[in-house]
Amino acid sequence: MLAGCAHGKAADAIARAAAQEALWSCQCLATGLATGFDEAGGEQRIWVAAGREITTVVPGAEPVVEWRAPRFTRILRLESGDLDGDGIDEWVVLLEANSVRSVVVGRRNGTWETLAKPWNGYLRIMLDASAKPTLVAQSSAGHKPFFGPLHRIELADNGTLSKGAALALPAGTPLFDFFWLPGTDPAASRLFSLESSDQLAERDARSPKSRTWRSDSRIVARPVEIEREFRGYFGEQQDEFIRLAAPIEVSDFDGDGVFEALLVGGAARPAVVFENMRFHQGGDVRLLAAGERGLAELRRSALLGRAVAAASSWSAGDGGRYWVAAVWTRHRAVFKRPESRLLLLDALSGDLVSALSVGASPPRQPDDGQQ
Repeated sequence: MLAGCAHGKAADAIARAAAQEALWSCQCLATGLATGFDEAGGEQRIWVAAGREITTVVPGAEPVVEWRAPRFTRILRLESGDLDGDGIDEWVVLLEANSVRSVVVGRRNGTWETLAKPWNGYLRIMLDASAKPTLVAQSSAGHKPFFGPLHRIELADNGTLSKGAALALPAGTPLFDFFWLPGTDPAASRLFSLESSDQLAERDARSPKSRTWRSDSRIVARPVEIEREFRGYFGEQQDEFIRLAAPIEVSDFDGDGVFEALLVGGAARPAVVFENMRFHQGGDVRLLAAGERGLAELRRSALLGRAVAAASSWSAGDGGRYWVAAVWTRHRAVFKRPESRLLLLDALSGDLVSALSVGASPPRQPDDGQQ
């Protein structure tokens, strides 16, 4: 196991993250990050979400804004996956306005466009037990999120979203707080959950209420916390805080036929409050693999700045394999806006890598009139 090199000092981590040559930076809050393909057989792209925009970021080229969410909304989360098997990834974008909605976005005829009517509530792309990207949704229960049933969602060619089979998970399981590590066949897959204590647990896939393993310490980072209001059963206004874990990427990262999980680790106390969002101090990128019982850490990155909002793996055009981390690097003050940076790390060591040393082909320019 490779330990991080931050020595536990947040001030040193901030300075290091701020000084490192970044792929991209902005005076904004980066709340989403994903990698994938915008053309079949093309190069893997990096997409970052901040405010209400999703931008393609490529070393050595100008970033390109690919898609904008509707006015008066804000992107809270971004995930990608090839839902229809055509070699091009779709996005699921979690939006916040007066309510929380999810939007499926895909590249069609050279532009990114919404593929269906927005889903009221929580929608997610994830690998199922057979390693197939699938849409999963969760409805509210009593106007509260993360308490309704979980269902597979079918996206029809005409743009409609419909509920499919229910998932065999305990009632009240948060949509973003579980994942499968696929095995040699669906029966050999492993089911893991993110506990409310921020520990990781393994569940019996045949009886998900049963826990077979739990980590000794808190591992899961929930870097973004949202405060929202909702009406209770009797019409009264209630406040609620929702802690969102960063998306967990499940893949065969080294091509050995075994799936691993890439996640953001290191939960801590809130460090920053911005509007109705809180960002939590600390965080790093961790690669975990299934052991005989539970998960074991293979390696991790350095501690980066105040908060890692999201992380994803990326294969560059020059053949290099990296982790990309969206890092919040500056406090909000009276006369200063927050700052976010997109940093590269070596996937084999977890060490920071200068963006200047990485090569890739530039992205396509969006067509005129792109919305």
